[in-house]
Amino acid sequence: MAGAAEMESHGVKNPDSILFDGGKRCNLFVIDYGDHMFSDGKGQDFKVALKAVRDRINEICCSGDMNEVGVVIFFNTVSLIEKTERQPDYYG
Repeated sequence: MAGAAEMESHGVKNPDSILFDGGKRCNLFVIDYGDHMFSDGKGQDFKVALKAVRDRINEICCSGDMNEVGVVIFFNTVSLIEKTERQPDYYG
């Protein structure tokens, strides 16, 4: 956590607040990996979601804006604890 002086230098009005704007913009992509995304047998819905995320990430990377980040989260996935040698801090 940044110190109060640093937060004030960035224009934070109340340095005691837990909110801090570091100047970055974040694009959060959440993709469902549930069975219904593959109900057509080909996973077309899942592919469409992946392509949309890929296109947006390409746009972010090509814009050259270093203040923009992207995060991809998959949910409705199976636990991979067996494949990670039982290290719960990876997937557990």
